[in-house]
Amino acid sequence: ESLKQGAVKLYCSFIVFACVAAVTFFTGGVAHLMIRIGAISKEPLGKKWGDENSHWLIPWLIAVCSMPVAAFANLAVMLAAYDLSWCALAPAYIFGACIGLVEGVLISEEKLLTNYSGAPSALMFLLTSTACIVLACIKAIRDKTDKEGGMWLAMIGNISTFLGWLVVGSAPAECKRYSDPERDCPYPNSFNQNAVFHVFFMAAVVLLFFGVDAYATCSGHEGNLLAASA
Repeated sequence: ESLKQGAVKLYCSFIVFACVAAVTFFTGGVAHLMIRIGAISKEPLGKKWGDENSHWLIPWLIAVCSMPVAAFANLAVMLAAYDLSWCALAPAYIFGACIGLVEGVLISEEKLLTNYSGAPSALMFLLTSTACIVLACIKAIRDKTDKEGGMWLAMIGNISTFLGWLVVGSAPAECKRYSDPERDCPYPNSFNQNAVFHVFFMAAVVLLFFGVDAYATCSGHEGNLLAASA
């Protein structure tokens, strides 16, 4: 049975979000790994393009430029649940790409990189996940056809995303000195605040997937992806 148009839009929005988020956090993880290897080797961290030991800037650039796109792609998933048109979803992606360009500028100069890189993206994720929590809650309460509880799962997923970013944002400044081999941080080097964040975020993506799939079975979005692929 073919999926209805509303379900296709919902699934496609989720796939875009999942793919962009995968690129974002994979490249970000690679950058942090490169920084950590340099710290263990006691090599000075290059913070300018072309400096020695500055190769980590390449995956970091990809990460911070795609991160706000992922944040607004998450919002687009929820807007798709409200059955908005593709044209109505486009501004979310465009705005995310614009913030990504800002992140690209911030990484071009050492002082901006040290003090501000990644901050706009984190703020966008906090704002969009908050908006998604509210939108999902409203949809779950008002849409009586959502008998599978898809929007409740989506809401819990975005709460998990929000909590993950709170963990990163509330970590002491000492925890963010990744180039130091020894740090006075409540999180161990082997499982720091970024690792805790990724646990929250992975749980969020799983919850959002099952939420989207469950909501797609409701009236007007009939067509369960898991069932269709079985």
